[in-house]
Amino acid sequence: MRRALCFILFVSHLSADEVYRGPKKLGPFVIDDYNFPMKLLFDVLGRPRNTKSEIICYESADQHFFVRTEKRAGKPQSAGTVLVRHFPTCFGQPKNITLSAAKEWKTEKGIGLGSTASEVEKAYGKPSTVNAIESATGLFYGDSAPVGVRPEVGQTQWSYNSASDDLKATIFGIRRSKVAWILITHNE
Repeated sequence: MRRALCFILFVSHLSADEVYRGPKKLGPFVIDDYNFPMKLLFDVLGRPRNTKSEIICYESADQHFFVRTEKRAGKPQSAGTVLVRHFPTCFGQPKNITLSAAKEWKTEKGIGLGSTASEVEKAYGKPSTVNAIESATGLFYGDSAPVGVRPEVGQTQWSYNSASDDLKATIFGIRRSKVAWILITHNE
């Protein structure tokens, strides 16, 4: 099974009493709604060519904004993960054009692409973990993912996780002190 957003980069060890302090929403996606309908994402992003695909990639017509959605494991009508960024990470996949814009994809506290790291910390407190990004393999998806030069995804990732029995997590990719990408999930 090819699970693109399966925390290759992101997992950290937490104590059982760790409480999730990260974003509750990103755009229309609500992290506490484990039955969040994919249809609601399609309403905002546009209907994809293949609604049965587990992972669906979108890009803006000007190719400056990209969204990747993943269905919830075992619940194909529900969304489990959303990744937004200003660089492509889906390669060799069908292009679904979206009219949605980056400014529509902010957290409930107004954090979005281009927000500063200090704004993230002010909104959500200190992250559960901060890790250097040594390999961005987990961000790339597709049969023809680039082997050579890849988009610069940032220097660190700030993770907001919860207890190990709760799947909620948000990761902010930080590039030159600004948010370069945001992944929000409640998926396995």
